[in-house]
Amino acid sequence: MKIRHKISIVAISGIFLIALFSIILLRASFTNYAEKAENSVVGQDFYRAMAIIHHEESSLEGAVKDWAYWDDTYRYIEDANTNYVVENLHNNTFISLNLNYMGFFDLKGNTVFAKTYGIEPSNENLFKDELFKSLQMGTNYKSLLSSPIPVTGLLMISGKPALISISPVTTSDRRSTTDGVIVFCKLIDQKLLDYIKEVLKVNIKFDTPQDPEVYEISNQDNLRIPFGDNILYIEKTVDFVKSFAQVNNVYNNSKIFMVLDAGRPMYLDGLAIIKYSSFAFIITFLIIASLCLLVLEFSVFRRIEKLDRFMNNVKTKKIMSERISLPGNDEISNLAVSSNNMLKEIDSYYEEIKINEERFKLIMEATSDGYFDTDLQLNKFYVNPDWLRYLGYENCDGYLDYNQSLNLIHPEDRNQYHAALNDCLNGKTQKLIVEYRVRRKSGEWLWLHVRGKIVEYDELKN
Repeated sequence: MKIRHKISIVAISGIFLIALFSIILLRASFTNYAEKAENSVVGQDFYRAMAIIHHEESSLEGAVKDWAYWDDTYRYIEDANTNYVVENLHNNTFISLNLNYMGFFDLKGNTVFAKTYGIEPSNENLFKDELFKSLQMGTNYKSLLSSPIPVTGLLMISGKPALISISPVTTSDRRSTTDGVIVFCKLIDQKLLDYIKEVLKVNIKFDTPQDPEVYEISNQDNLRIPFGDNILYIEKTVDFVKSFAQVNNVYNNSKIFMVLDAGRPMYLDGLAIIKYSSFAFIITFLIIASLCLLVLEFSVFRRIEKLDRFMNNVKTKKIMSERISLPGNDEISNLAVSSNNMLKEIDSYYEEIKINEERFKLIMEATSDGYFDTDLQLNKFYVNPDWLRYLGYENCDGYLDYNQSLNLIHPEDRNQYHAALNDCLNGKTQKLIVEYRVRRKSGEWLWLHVRGKIVEYDELKN
C-alpha cells in the first residue's frame, strides 16, 4: 500500500473518530442539559397553572364571602323566605358570578336551597348528589360551621374538575352565631383550560388517581421527580413531554392530578442543531483534511515518489552517475542528498573497480595466467573470457556448468583435484594448490598449476 493511501486512511479514520466522539459528547451534554431544563420548565408550568387556579379560587372565595356575610342570607337560612330566592337566586346571578352551583345548608346539613346552572339536565341530580356527599363525607360538617374563614379548593365532581368555596353564614358584623353554610361551585370549563393553554402553551386537564393512565404513571418511581414541595411524574416521548402533579383538593386530600401535555420544541430544535452542526462539523473537517492531504501530496508524497522512481531507475539501468534534486530543508531533501552522496561514492568505487579489473586483465594477459571462481550452490564455474579463448572456448561468456568444467580435467587427474578441493573445503588446508591437465578445444592437453582459497561460506558454514 502506498504511503499516501496509508496516511489518507489514517487521516480520514481519525477525522471520523473525532467527529463521532464529538457528536456523541455533544449529544450527551445537550441531552443532560435538556432534561434538566425541561424538568424545570415543567415545574414552572405547574406553578403558573396553579397560580391561575388560585386566582380563580380567590375570586370565587371573595364572592362566597359577600353572600355568606350578608344579613339577608343569614335570615334566609333561618326562615327560607321565598322573596330572597326570587330576588337573588335567579339565572342572572349565576351568570354574573360565573357559577355552576349555589347551595345553602342549615346547621344540621339539610339543604335549604340548591341549584345548578349550565349543567346538562340529565346530570343535574347526579351533580348535586355527589357535591352533597362530598360535603358530608369530605370533612366533619361541624368543623365547616365553626370555620372562621371559607374553605376553598379543587374538587372532582362527576369526573369533572370544579372550584368550590364553602363558607359559614353569619351577619355582616360577624358577631352572630353561624346558622348554616353556603357553597359556591364553578366548573373548570374548556374556556378556562383554553386560557391556561394560551398562557402556558401547554394542554391541561385534571384526572383522578383511578384514571388508568394516571395510575400507571404514578406507580413508576423512575418517573418521579421532586420539585419544591410537590412531586411530579414526567413521561417523555420523542415529540411530547407529559407531566402529572398531585394537587390537594378542597379537603386537603391528594385525590386530584393535574396533567400537563406539551411539545418539546427546545429538545427537537436542539437535536436539529446538533444534526446540522454535526454535518457542518464533518464537512469542515473533510475540507481541512482534503487541504492537508493536498499539501502533503505536493510537499511529501510526490517528492517521495520522485525519489522512489529515481532509485528504481538507477537500479534498473545501473547508471551510478545519475543525480536527483529535491529542493527543501526537510528529511526528504536530506534523503535525496544522502542518495546522491551514496551514488557518488558507489560510482567512485565502481570506477576504481573498473580500473582494477583493467589492471588485472593486463596482468593476466602479460603472464598468460587465468582466474576462475566456483559457486557450488549455483553449480556455476566462472573463467575469465581471455583464458577461455586461450583454451579455445570462445562462445561461453566466461561461464561453464560445473560438471562441464570437470569434464575438461584429464580423467587421471580428477581424483587428485577432488581430494585437494575437499581438503580445502574441510579446513585441512588453507589454500587449494593442485596441478592437473585440462583439455583444450583442439584436443591438446595442457598442464595447469592452480592456486585458490575459499572466499565465502553459506549460512550453514558450508
